Amino acid sequence: MTRLTGKIVIIAGATSGMARAAALRLCAEGARVMATGRREALGAALVAEAAALTGEFAGELAFEPHDVTAESSWAQVLNAALTRWGRFDALIINAGMSARAPIAELTEQNLRDMVAVNVEGPFLGMRQAFPLLRKSGGGLIVNVGSVAAMRPAADSTAYAATKAALTHMTMAAAAEGAALDPPVRVNMLQPGFIWSDSVVEKLGDAGAAKFRELILARSAVKRVGTVDDIAAALAFLVSDGARHLNGVEFVVDGGLSLA
Repeated sequence: MTRLTGKIVIIAGATSGMARAAALRLCAEGARVMATGRREALGAALVAEAAALTGEFAGELAFEPHDVTAESSWAQVLNAALTRWGRFDALIINAGMSARAPIAELTEQNLRDMVAVNVEGPFLGMRQAFPLLRKSGGGLIVNVGSVAAMRPAADSTAYAATKAALTHMTMAAAAEGAALDPPVRVNMLQPGFIWSDSVVEKLGDAGAAKFRELILARSAVKRVGTVDDIAAALAFLVSDGARHLNGVEFVVDGGLSLA
């Protein structure tokens, strides 16, 4: 058996980037995964790719459309997992958005949008998931943040603020979950600069090349982080090898936060 055989995991915001890679990694390691996101065509492609995985212990992947800013959508997604598998063991909340710009150029709507997705979305997800995880015998929530919460940079005022809020919300939820019987553990994954195809989509070729140079210049390990690095970290956090972790900030940034 692989280390994730028998695990049932919901991954919110899994149609691209880090969480997409994590969905495939967890499935390859034997987990049953409910991937969610707004873009249904990408969700269908993810299901097809997961179905093509080979190996004796490869798991299963399903997709549900999901708007993280709507509590009714959270309820639908979590209930879909319960209907399909009878329980779930872990919820990874990766959905997020950013808008990098000088503070004078950011609009109130930019801030509201980021608060809705980066703060309110995880809050609604945790509020829905806590009682269901308890019924399943306890479980795990992992919120995916950013080292911007720890080391904010210029042009990231609103983004860094929302990720810092998410971090503190995660720590408070971890303390609350630890007091429950059975307990619900809550941890934070803090990625640094991570290279993925979505970087080119957002920044264009020239912008992406500049971003890559920035990553290398600030990386203590002299390499660019990839979505596979994050997928590996999430696979560990979901595994029983991380069962004694609660209320931690698991930093995967190549030493960026040391600078």
